[in-house]
Amino acid sequence: MTTAIWLSSVPPGHCTLNPTRVPKPRDLNNGLSVASTFPSGVSYRMSDRFPDDLLLSDNFKVAAQVLVSEPLQLRLVSALPEHRLEFLPVSIINHKGRVASDRYFILHPLDVVDCIDIKKSKVSWNPLNKTEVMSSKGLVIDENAVPENLRMFRPRHWGGYIMLRPSLADELGEAGFSGLRFIPATGFTGIG
Repeated sequence: MTTAIWLSSVPPGHCTLNPTRVPKPRDLNNGLSVASTFPSGVSYRMSDRFPDDLLLSDNFKVAAQVLVSEPLQLRLVSALPEHRLEFLPVSIINHKGRVASDRYFILHPLDVVDCIDIKKSKVSWNPLNKTEVMSSKGLVIDENAVPENLRMFRPRHWGGYIMLRPSLADELGEAGFSGLRFIPATGFTGIG
């Protein structure tokens, strides 16, 4: 696998989360620091579409955000000591409106890499923001544009996704965290 895209899976019995309003989503997608202004009290609610699914995964992909549990956050800190990462605290609210956990974080890599071959990828631009990719006929990554020492980053123009080196994807997958799913970036269309 070349560069991978970070998504999620839902193991049986594990909850899914509803999207929530996140402050400054454009800043997040563009890799701008928001830790100093990120408010307390941001929460994600378990989806009522699956009222019997109560278990919490280590990883959720909700809209453009990747949420990680505290154990996964600690693993990322130790695996990527030289990376510019922010972990923005959030809570998960259960079906009854109670806090199921307040030990989750939005994973926010600050490194943005201009690595998408726009022409070969045949991208469609967001009609509301002509600098954001909405979809692709088949993503093509210029691997030479990604610095060797960078194991996790956001791609310029498609910052709602986090990309990572296959070595890091393998390392995290082998560690046994629940809810992780990584797919090759090459050929990605925007539907995961």
